[in-house]
Amino acid sequence: MAQEQQLLQLARVRAAVNSGEARRLREASDLSIGEVARACGVDQSTVWRWERGARKPRGGGALAYGELIDSLRNELHPSTSTHDFGRTSGNSNAAAAVTATAPSEPTNPTT
Repeated sequence: MAQEQQLLQLARVRAAVNSGEARRLREASDLSIGEVARACGVDQSTVWRWERGARKPRGGGALAYGELIDSLRNELHPSTSTHDFGRTSGNSNAAAAVTATAPSEPTNPTT
């Protein structure tokens, strides 16, 4: 992976972690922290810390985590994904679970 692509991948995974999307996607896909950690080559505590904001994703494990998050996003939301890598199958039940757990936008009654 070229350095620019790696930086873009890190930026995407950090945004997904900061927004809570990464955790929602993992949970909607019924994947445990341990399963994700093994797939990314990191310790369970590393993924736990990333998802809770205690650590910033870095290094090769974070890049692998980012690829996994992108794949989950494509799998759950194939028609709305901005990072389509050619995956077209989806799971509407899992997609509904992600939508149901997404935080709602706060409303401001003065505007």
